[in-house]
Amino acid sequence: MIYLPVGQGRFALRCAGVVFDGDRVLTERLEKWDWCCLLGGRVNFLEFTEDALQREMQEELRCNITVDRLLWIVENFFQAEDVGSEPHHEIGFYYLMRFPDDSSYYGRTGPFPGGEEGRECILQWRSLAELEACQLYPAFLRKGLQALPERTEHVHQVIEGKLAPGNEG
Repeated sequence: MIYLPVGQGRFALRCAGVVFDGDRVLTERLEKWDWCCLLGGRVNFLEFTEDALQREMQEELRCNITVDRLLWIVENFFQAEDVGSEPHHEIGFYYLMRFPDDSSYYGRTGPFPGGEEGRECILQWRSLAELEACQLYPAFLRKGLQALPERTEHVHQVIEGKLAPGNEG
């Protein structure tokens, strides 16, 4: 996986999927997190991001997906204690995806388990109206998921605080 130490921080290449069930979007979080994100994971070396997303959904959900289109390419700078205290520079590819029409994931209510062995997570469908309250990250998604872009957009996301672009030298 592409998750490399760089100076005093980390570089990550990530892919994530946006899947809807009506006006709800599927999110994931680890038990120790007080925030959530979209399903996905890190890309392996010499792996296309669409293939990585399909692999991640197989690993985490044991489900085949259809990747519809690329929504966002995100340059995300953040620092969070529960993913390591060092600054992260993450490039993320966010795709609109869907489960098979007969998938048992559609229609579920409440939290349910997902993830892969050694990294179990909690999955939950969240209404678009509650995305602010669940602390969805990257934060631009809280509004971005309300109206998907017609064409791929390039997003810069910087979490304020100790981290600022160029601080690492």
